[in-house]
Amino acid sequence: MVELRVRIAPLARASVRPTTALRYEGLIRKHLIPRLGRIPLTRLAPQDLTACYAAMMSESRSKHDARGLAPRTAGHAHRLLGRALRDAELAGYVGRNVARLVKAPRVPHQEIKAFDADQAHRLLAAAGDRLQALYLLALSTGAREGELLALRWSDVDLDAGVVRIRRTLLRTPTGLAFAEPKTATSRRSLPIGRATVVALRAHRQRQAEERLSELVFTNTLGGPVNAGEMLRARFYPLLRRAGLPRIRFHDLRHTAATLMLSAGVHPKIVAERLGHSTPMLTLTVYSHVTPTMQRAAADGLDAVLAGNA
Repeated sequence: MVELRVRIAPLARASVRPTTALRYEGLIRKHLIPRLGRIPLTRLAPQDLTACYAAMMSESRSKHDARGLAPRTAGHAHRLLGRALRDAELAGYVGRNVARLVKAPRVPHQEIKAFDADQAHRLLAAAGDRLQALYLLALSTGAREGELLALRWSDVDLDAGVVRIRRTLLRTPTGLAFAEPKTATSRRSLPIGRATVVALRAHRQRQAEERLSELVFTNTLGGPVNAGEMLRARFYPLLRRAGLPRIRFHDLRHTAATLMLSAGVHPKIVAERLGHSTPMLTLTVYSHVTPTMQRAAADGLDAVLAGNA
């Protein structure tokens, strides 16, 4: 339906990051237009949205073996429609926002995938390629993939042992592009340990022998690393060599956060290193670690009280 595309497509590009705009446009093209495109906007009913989401979930269950991808995608579609119909309602194109009358698709809880300390050691021990320092930096800082791939040597102070997150690398319709960090709290300075400093010094020396570049991590031509190509050509083969389960590169961030919390690092410090807005967000995302923290707190209090008895 041309009308639906006209009303929603501008929303997919306005005031959002390029990667979000790509996801919105994909939802419109692949899911919303095929299922709702024949319905005039003024006649769109709650049951039409419900049927659309049900069809999306049914299709994705057959394709993805019920991994929870369909409900999440349908949830994104529901929020996108809700925003678009809200704007249409305010502009007088429709009498009501029917998305408000529809329950959002229920998204099953997905457990965080993270390596334990032994698995993290195995990953680093097996890494011997030109991006070895990238894996260590991901595990030691918890920085996002795009933040790490956007690092310039001017952001790194090896003498002080500090890495400054100032930008991120995004995939856009026209290729890779640098942009501002995800949020205000994403701009941050991260102290790094001695082992990470040593790895970065060695990495810089190897890079200087190849070609000079302002970027810390580059492809073989000295340009930005394409994350998709890096996963296929380097990261997934590394996991196989190390005998480790296949995870996303983003799960190294989860690993860093889990290891920090499990080691007793204060949630506020973990939140600051991750670039989270509040420690509450950190504890919510990594709630699987809190039972261990509770046990450590109980044992610690026992030791204090026993000593005072």
